[in-house]
Amino acid sequence: WEELDERHGFAVLEPDRMKSGRTRRQRWHKPLGREALAITQSLRESSLRSEWVFPSYVKQGSPISDPKKALYAVRDRSGLATITIHDLRRTYITAMESLEVTGHQQAALVDHSPPGITSKYAGRISEDMLATLAGTQQRIEDHLLNLAGKESA
Repeated sequence: WEELDERHGFAVLEPDRMKSGRTRRQRWHKPLGREALAITQSLRESSLRSEWVFPSYVKQGSPISDPKKALYAVRDRSGLATITIHDLRRTYITAMESLEVTGHQQAALVDHSPPGITSKYAGRISEDMLATLAGTQQRIEDHLLNLAGKESA
């Protein structure tokens, strides 16, 4: 829960928690849409009352270390024959492409290196950029929910 800033609507991950393996000096701020925030709020209020947003059902007092079982449940409920974590990432990136999200915003939202030579001059992400990313994230969430036949929270 300490990595979730519900007041500002961001997951804030420390550099050593990032999958990219790149040496980073700053935290990664991933904006969360209204639906994602509503889900985290319901998790916080649930009977689990865990110190973790996604607690392990196998190892008490620990977070989920491998999301495969949860992914299998999604696969079974959706009727998809196969689905991987990377499929979800590709779907997210495809949604950004269809919404014409800029390359810099895409990179920031999936923790990739920004495109182009000028990216090496870009410093920390500003407050204005975080606000822009939050709006972009909401557009992406609304788009994906619409594709799934659901309304945004």
